[in-house]
Amino acid sequence: MGYSAPQEFGELTFVFSAGETRPPEGYHALCSVIPRDGPMTWVKGTGAGSAALAEPREWRKVADSDGVLRGLVPVAPPGYRALSALWSSDRVHGAHDVLRELDGEAFVAQTDLRCVKEEIGGRRYVAVGARCGRGGLEIAETVRPETVPEGTGCLLTPGIATWISYFDGDYEGEDTGDVHVLDVPLKTVARGGPAGPVIAGWDDVPEATAPVVDREVVLPCVAVVDRGRSAQWIVRNSPTYTVRRKRFHTRQAVVDLREEARAGAIGALVPWGVGRAQAEPYRERAGLSVGFEAGVEVEGFGARAVASLGRALGYGSAHSVTALRWERKTVQAPAPGLHLTALYAESHCIEIVRNDPGHTLASGREGLTFNANASFTAPSYPPPAGR
Repeated sequence: MGYSAPQEFGELTFVFSAGETRPPEGYHALCSVIPRDGPMTWVKGTGAGSAALAEPREWRKVADSDGVLRGLVPVAPPGYRALSALWSSDRVHGAHDVLRELDGEAFVAQTDLRCVKEEIGGRRYVAVGARCGRGGLEIAETVRPETVPEGTGCLLTPGIATWISYFDGDYEGEDTGDVHVLDVPLKTVARGGPAGPVIAGWDDVPEATAPVVDREVVLPCVAVVDRGRSAQWIVRNSPTYTVRRKRFHTRQAVVDLREEARAGAIGALVPWGVGRAQAEPYRERAGLSVGFEAGVEVEGFGARAVASLGRALGYGSAHSVTALRWERKTVQAPAPGLHLTALYAESHCIEIVRNDPGHTLASGREGLTFNANASFTAPSYPPPAGR
């Protein structure tokens, strides 16, 4: 079914596929099982002669109580992490097979599984993940951690990572300790913000200013829920997605004092941040979770990826995002006499955009819009002298 174009994320380069059971030349697997419900991620080091990946230095066998080989656990070289063990079987062997079939699912053979370097160029490329049961079996699957480390990039498992350890004394395995996921850097573009609102006349008070995209963050497709497209379409057309933030100003109130010499005030009860009634429908549509507790997160296919975008989108902190705290607050500003004054709040719109030629919205609808930062301005007409 083909592969995506290569996508660089720091020191790792990804190629995605859906339905393929072998990696393209020069690429490797970091996980043992090819997912059925989303793209598979194949990986190589970005630079020539990169040491980002390494073969396991040895494989530990995991056998059941009858001595039947059930799995192989990779032992990573110093400074590297293995992200997945490998299931095995007494029926299946073949050291040169890249992939093999076991119980109807595709598994990567040990000759192609690689370990990833923990730190490259001063940046960590792995993070501690979490485990969950897999279909009621005793095989533990690695998923993204429940708590995303602050300041992280994109956490993902490039496939389905499974581990075999003790089970009721039947398997002679080992406790694998912490399990790990990839932590790859986000591609971020920052631009200038919007111009302030301008009142051009007594009857020319704009409801909103033109939106300006001031931040864009590019993510691998496996970190985005796109329910409107199949995995095959995504691999061919949009192997990356862009989360973008638009900033603009929206009018909240108007006070006309053109016939009043005495100064007054302008005020409004303004909703700030993201309420549950806004956030939940958008989360269902686009997989984007926005709110004070979460910061800004994009969920991945299943539970295998997450990106914390708070910092990358300019909110300062991924988990204590006061700009996104939902509240209603009265704001006031002076309104000079003999003038018309309007009160504007700074508003944001966050969208997930496919990186296909059409750059359509992944949610199928308008992005999530809210008033942010508790920031407001109150321009007047006529403008002050000198403006």
